[in-house]
Amino acid sequence: MKFVENMKNLFEAVVLDSASEEIKAFRKNVFNRFVQLGLPTHKNEEWKYTNLSFLNDIDFVASNVSIDAKGSNLLLESNHLVSSLLDESIVFPIVNGNLIIDKSNFDVGSNLLEVRKTFGNETFSKFLKHFNLFYDDTNPFAFLNLAFSTDGISIHIPQNVVIEKPILLLYDYNNSQPSFSNSLTFIEVGDNSSVKIILLFSKAAGEVILGNETVNILQKNGSEVEVNIVQYDLSNLKLINNL
Repeated sequence: MKFVENMKNLFEAVVLDSASEEIKAFRKNVFNRFVQLGLPTHKNEEWKYTNLSFLNDIDFVASNVSIDAKGSNLLLESNHLVSSLLDESIVFPIVNGNLIIDKSNFDVGSNLLEVRKTFGNETFSKFLKHFNLFYDDTNPFAFLNLAFSTDGISIHIPQNVVIEKPILLLYDYNNSQPSFSNSLTFIEVGDNSSVKIILLFSKAAGEVILGNETVNILQKNGSEVEVNIVQYDLSNLKLINNL
């Protein structure tokens, strides 16, 4: 099935599950933009060396949190380097595009970070306020992410704060059918604050998955942000980073 048609067939269920009329209308608008743009071809400068035609040959389903992945230790304990990274970071696990907050080691009593779901009404309104700062109007995958994102995390770092431990967004994939994942992370770093952010991608054995994840970082005056991307065991993972 052609990829765009595949997405059209899956989209209706996502819209109906939207949290509010505002979010539903937003999803419809950005999905229409995705359909208008279609898949990039070699004629698009940024994609001229990437052949995406294989997406037309896969019948994708929307991703869900699998019981195995949710109950596991995120498949990473056997790797000493990664285990050390988990121990030394503030970890937010995102499994198949869904934030698993009860697996996070974030201290909810901390006054250094404010953490909320991206699609809470107050958080989403703040995200929309800065929408034009983040999005390239020619990137169909960014609009696909916005149309299908049903979960994500919003992190606010107040002004004049140094976050000693890195924030680790741990993307873990565990799927039994060809699927795609679309999480949305919004990080706001206050004036003169400092933070390190690590994006770590890990894929268990299984069917192919399209990891179409978005991380938007809003830096205020004088803030310092360092971002590192780590890819670990990416069997059957097709990864698109919208950073």
